[in-house]
Amino acid sequence: MSKRFVMFVTIVGLVVGVLVAPTLGANEPGAKVDREAPAAPQPRAVTPTVKTEFVPVDPVRAFDSRVAAYPQSGSLAPNQSRVIPVKDGHNSFGTVTTPNAVPPGATAVSYNLTITQPTGPNFVAVTPGNAGFFSTSAINFNGTADVANAGVVTIDGQRQVKVWNGIESGTVHFIIDITGYYIGSDKWAKVDADAGSATLLDGHGATSVASINTGVVSVTFDSSVVGCGWLATRNDNLDGVAGPGEVSIELGSSADPATLWVRTFDSSGTQADPSSSDGFTLYVDC
Repeated sequence: MSKRFVMFVTIVGLVVGVLVAPTLGANEPGAKVDREAPAAPQPRAVTPTVKTEFVPVDPVRAFDSRVAAYPQSGSLAPNQSRVIPVKDGHNSFGTVTTPNAVPPGATAVSYNLTITQPTGPNFVAVTPGNAGFFSTSAINFNGTADVANAGVVTIDGQRQVKVWNGIESGTVHFIIDITGYYIGSDKWAKVDADAGSATLLDGHGATSVASINTGVVSVTFDSSVVGCGWLATRNDNLDGVAGPGEVSIELGSSADPATLWVRTFDSSGTQADPSSSDGFTLYVDC
């Protein structure tokens, strides 16, 4: 091998070693890497979520078409439907014994549906109370025996379901027992904050509200909201449509990590109470 070739290989190896070694060293354990200090935690902007959690309950009777004390009692004929409230539990006489067994804010229920005293074969469907049609059956029966089936269904804002009888010949009585419900797992509060007063209209996880100053309402939840995301939207006439002005949110006190202060401003940017029949909805995402 010539001396010139050996010298060329040696020089190239030295150059490649100089270029590669720093890159490899930067990834080796113990290599020093400059990083910025982490920023202090800040409230996250959030949008209303649809996360839900299931809450089982001791089974309660929501409806029995055989008992005259229930509104909408009586057998269900073919091609008929009936809107049934499922929010309360009743005794065998149809008297409410467990009010709000399915609480406000629930979005769905788990149920047991019993078909009894059928006069012929048919099927029954269960939908939200405000549904205009059904697409599947909840239970099928041959008309000779009582049958039961369990299911889960979304409920409407009034905590109602609609029960539909099918197109075949059978007329039926039916019983609905509630075994649990689904409700939003995030915290929220709908507040009427009219002219220096504050009223908690609805929510999940909110325990109290109070007007503490002009344009300032405190909202207290059942656990800490530090580190959670916060969002407030103004309600115009409490219909969910954004009203004039802006809203800001802050932690009320470091000594009370479960309370937020919501400040409302008019269209000119001045802190002020909301106008008549106005308020806000506050969402907390943890």
